[in-house]
Amino acid sequence: MATAKWIVGITFLVAFVLTFWRGRQVAQTAAAMFCVGTLAQLGALADRYFEIWVINSGSNDVAAVLGLFVAVWCVCYALGAAALLWPAIPQRKAVIFGYWLHLVFLLPLLIFFMVGIMEHVYRFFPFEIGWLVYPLLWFRIREAYVREA
Repeated sequence: MATAKWIVGITFLVAFVLTFWRGRQVAQTAAAMFCVGTLAQLGALADRYFEIWVINSGSNDVAAVLGLFVAVWCVCYALGAAALLWPAIPQRKAVIFGYWLHLVFLLPLLIFFMVGIMEHVYRFFPFEIGWLVYPLLWFRIREAYVREA
């Protein structure tokens, strides 16, 4: 998990810095860095919750179901965010789906972590201000596609 945090920190910083320059190639590189960071962090988180599911799958514990649910939820968000950064998707559609992805899909996941439903099992990824990086950087990168035109 510590390695994933380093990867995320470096890739998000590089992606953020790249958004200050114009050009299609720069915007696509920033999008690729965001995708690597997102998949690294949420992939590591999903792996932990998948591990919870495997450990508790023999019992009738709620943790088993929630572990699998959170793992799938994290992977779906990461893949959705990466897919919506594809430059071939029109800007208007990508932004509308981005709003849905971040408000309807990511927000409940954050509330889930904030409330601490799984605190009795593990608390690998508590609610913290760092979660704001995902939507803010995603929209900044998506705006870079418009600035290049």
